[in-house]
Amino acid sequence: MKEQVVYYTNKVKTVVMWIHRHIPQRQLVLIVAFLIGICASFAGLVLHHLIEAIQWLLTSKFTIVLTTCYILSFLLWVYSLPLYL
Repeated sequence: MKEQVVYYTNKVKTVVMWIHRHIPQRQLVLIVAFLIGICASFAGLVLHHLIEAIQWLLTSKFTIVLTTCYILSFLLWVYSLPLYL
């Protein structure tokens, strides 16, 4: 276990040193800002769909079968997200 921690620490140090040597600070700031923007847009998309799901549940006729199917499909979609990341 301790060897794995040392291995990962060395990998992280190697990557950080490579970035420090080869990428100027201005470009690094732009790259990080772009990645943060992508993550924020993905979070907005998930929030949008979650709000739509809640709205649909609150305003639908609330039949047990349809509600259960919708909730199960939403949960399957949420749990399948890590597979695509």
